[in-house]
Amino acid sequence: MLAASAVLFPFGVAISRASASAQWRSDANALRDVAWLGGLGGSVSTVLAQAMSLLPLGNLHYRYTLVGCVALAVACYALFGITQRLLSNFDSTSRLPLFIATVATMTAGQSGAWQRQATLAGGDMVAVALVMLGWQLAARLTDRRAPTL
Repeated sequence: MLAASAVLFPFGVAISRASASAQWRSDANALRDVAWLGGLGGSVSTVLAQAMSLLPLGNLHYRYTLVGCVALAVACYALFGITQRLLSNFDSTSRLPLFIATVATMTAGQSGAWQRQATLAGGDMVAVALVMLGWQLAARLTDRRAPTL
């Protein structure tokens, strides 16, 4: 229950703040996601934004903003897993690591930087979510415990 609240609360706030119109800032990322910016390279956020454009939800700019909101939820999920795993190494008997992981995840998910990037089309939350997922995967792969009899 705490894990769900740690992920869904920042996601809900980001969805409520998501803009359905353009906001002033450097438009290079938004133009890249719309595929108007030329170049040889592509990115994951561009692919996700183009896939989100197929959904019939609001206008096109709002759908591009939803990519960042979902990436915020994914980053919060990965951060919760990382924090809980790190803290459970110190105290695996109480529920304190679960509570601290929830507070840490909600603090990061509600921070101004993460919320700002999640609620702008072409923001950097997709990159943050990929890094956090990679970190969580690396932690899981290196956490091999010896089998016991």
